[in-house]
Amino acid sequence: MFPELAFTGYIFKNQEDIKPYCEEQKQGQQYKFLSQLAKRLFSYVFAGYPEIQIQSDNSQKYYNSAYLIDRDGNLIINYRKKHLFESDKTWAQEGQEFKCVELLNLENKTFKAGLGICMDINPYEFLNCQQFELSDFCKEQQIDVLLFLSAWNDHEPNRNDRNSIEGQLNYWLWRLRTIINQKKEINFNKTTFDCRNLEITEWLPMLSVCVVAKETGTVFNECDLSDLPWCDYDEKSEQTVQINVFGQLINRNNKLK
Repeated sequence: MFPELAFTGYIFKNQEDIKPYCEEQKQGQQYKFLSQLAKRLFSYVFAGYPEIQIQSDNSQKYYNSAYLIDRDGNLIINYRKKHLFESDKTWAQEGQEFKCVELLNLENKTFKAGLGICMDINPYEFLNCQQFELSDFCKEQQIDVLLFLSAWNDHEPNRNDRNSIEGQLNYWLWRLRTIINQKKEINFNKTTFDCRNLEITEWLPMLSVCVVAKETGTVFNECDLSDLPWCDYDEKSEQTVQINVFGQLINRNNKLK
């Protein structure tokens, strides 16, 4: 994956300013390079670029877009950023909808990928922080992975410490909370953790974990939970297990089969 507007930079005054760097879908040097790269690496490639669309009346539309290219160098989908940041509004139009696609891994198994670009992860126009449009879409579509490009600015450029970095990561995880809440299973050392019916009870943005939640699922297969690197198991009460998975701390009732 490449960043948003990977080869052009991000800040432009207006459409005339960005026009020399734009290309029509599949018709420019950016697409040619990315297509060749996908074939050479035998890999999916997802990269941002500024798109120009010529209308039948010769008028022009501009989009903050991204190519998703398959391993043979063919375009799978052209995604257009739906939620525009203030810097996009000087030249770009909104994409119509969020999108997802089905892809194949190297074992020829199908998985579903959601697509997003930077501001898409935020609420539309920053109007309501309790709206999780991209995350809700991905949950509705039951995606397996989110491919997310950004040119996210560092709001603390003079800091490069762990707390600054984790604060940003935790914000992204919070914005994706409904995806984290999906009915999924987590596997570790042949042990399956059923993560269904998660209920987020507290948000801890200053910690390395992202949420504290309670859950009614089941731990399948017998195992010594104290051996798991991301578990805090209370052997006396045998009621609560805290599992840190992908930065997520889950308080859960322990049920062994």
